[in-house]
Amino acid sequence: NPKHFEKHEPQILQHLLQHISLENINLAHAHSLFGSGAVAYQLFRNYNIPYIVEIRNEDVRNIGLNPFWLKRQGIEILTNASRVVFLNRNYQDFLATKLSNSTADRIFGQSLTILDGIDNFWFTNLHQPKPVSLIKIRLLDAGADLDTKHLRNLIKAMNIITKKNLTITLTIMGNALKDGQLEKIAAGDDRIDTLPYRDKEQLMEQFRRHDIFVLPETAGSSTHFYAESLTQGIPVIYNRHEGLDGIYTDGMYIPWECANERHGCGWRDAKGRLRPAYPVFSVRKVMKELYAFVDARGGIINAHQS
Repeated sequence: NPKHFEKHEPQILQHLLQHISLENINLAHAHSLFGSGAVAYQLFRNYNIPYIVEIRNEDVRNIGLNPFWLKRQGIEILTNASRVVFLNRNYQDFLATKLSNSTADRIFGQSLTILDGIDNFWFTNLHQPKPVSLIKIRLLDAGADLDTKHLRNLIKAMNIITKKNLTITLTIMGNALKDGQLEKIAAGDDRIDTLPYRDKEQLMEQFRRHDIFVLPETAGSSTHFYAESLTQGIPVIYNRHEGLDGIYTDGMYIPWECANERHGCGWRDAKGRLRPAYPVFSVRKVMKELYAFVDARGGIINAHQS
């Protein structure tokens, strides 16, 4: 919250100066615009220490909720930064709509897009994709910054799917919900299981036990969870313009065999045995709709196949 941070910025800066010697500091790295970016800007203005500032999803959300904060302080932070790093190209596109052309040119001329990296652990423990069960869909939601709003919306989506006579379960891993809120949300719903978030080994195990990873991004959540799930061969659901939006598709154009009669696939042989079908026309329809959506935004689809 920019307003909250502005109130406490002098104390944070004073605490930093009391505990860290600036003599050997030649670069500051700010992990957000309305937060550490403001402190880095003060260090630059008062001590001539250059800084790099990252633009994260919470910065985009704050600007969207109240553009006043961008004009009041954000532009000064951006234009004086040595580098502006966007964690998603969509964040830059959004910011461009809030800036004059001259200001945008000045900022974007010193900007680049770098996605959140992931630990080498995930590359040394790659896991092959598996067919997604649409008979009983097992969802996983995990992260350090889960909030009640996105979890309630996720449960509403589950209720819609349940009404279509499909079975769906959800495992929630997270420690951020305080005062028993997580338990209250899941109370009495036998479709939902809760686990504390401990370490990457536990997260890897849960990725492999579930069918789909779903993380509607919240202020403060990190995009590394999306990339980590991909190393484990599990599909990802995330918010439009966030997560991996605009970055990656893999194998979407291939009509994989499917025998799920609930959505029109499969066929029965003379003995009544269920056989798989290849939904060529359904996949073609999806790809045409995806093209129309992306092309309307000036985008392009790279139909990757690994």
